[in-house]
Amino acid sequence: MLRALLVGMILLGAFASPASAASPIPAASSVISADEHAIRDARKAYNSAPVSRDATGIAKYWQRDNSGSIWANGVLTIGRDNFVARYAKTFANRDFIWGFERQIESM
Repeated sequence: MLRALLVGMILLGAFASPASAASPIPAASSVISADEHAIRDARKAYNSAPVSRDATGIAKYWQRDNSGSIWANGVLTIGRDNFVARYAKTFANRDFIWGFERQIESM
């Protein structure tokens, strides 16, 4: 009997609570973790480095020795210091334009 009374009180309390007592749904920005914010910020910095012709800023996110890249002309570059030198040379060319416009043919 006592058990039934306790169960009844619990159920009544669960259904009779005012809506204002319910936990609000968190805003979307508060759902994003600090780690995700850090990753997004790093990605923005990495993306802005070529636009500002910052070779060191690009290389900040690469490992010193275990990074490799094949350039558009087929040349393989290995190592962060070599990347910095290659980007610096590329950025020194005033005719260099960073980026491209994607032509969407269909969705």
